[in-house]
Amino acid sequence: MSEAAPSFRPIEAIERDFVEAHTATLPPQPALDKFERLWDEVNDAAASLLPDESGMPYLALLRYL
Repeated sequence: MSEAAPSFRPIEAIERDFVEAHTATLPPQPALDKFERLWDEVNDAAASLLPDESGMPYLALLRYL
């Protein structure tokens, strides 16, 4: 029985959420919570997709932040 490849949100959608979180006027704790959720999402995708080339955009986003 083969496992299905994990699916993750497109990197563009996650990056857009990071930009929105950065520019939103959220109180500090909700802003931090949102950032951590997004970071974890990107990190999970990168870890699951590497060393496959499809994980590189997720890794690049982590490096950018």
